[in-house]
Amino acid sequence: MRLFSKKNEKDNTKKKCKHCDMVFEDDDRLRRHTRKAHSENNSDMPNFNPFGT
Repeated sequence: MRLFSKKNEKDNTKKKCKHCDMVFEDDDRLRRHTRKAHSENNSDMPNFNPFGT
């Protein structure tokens, strides 16, 4: 009975964000997360800064 020695096979297919270590199962989700959360120009998110910069 090997409860703790064998890893789940599904963990091998998961993708990890290199910026914040979040884990995603789909490659498209990882790309979307990276673009929205870590992009400097953030074109998907509106600019809420009232001073414009």
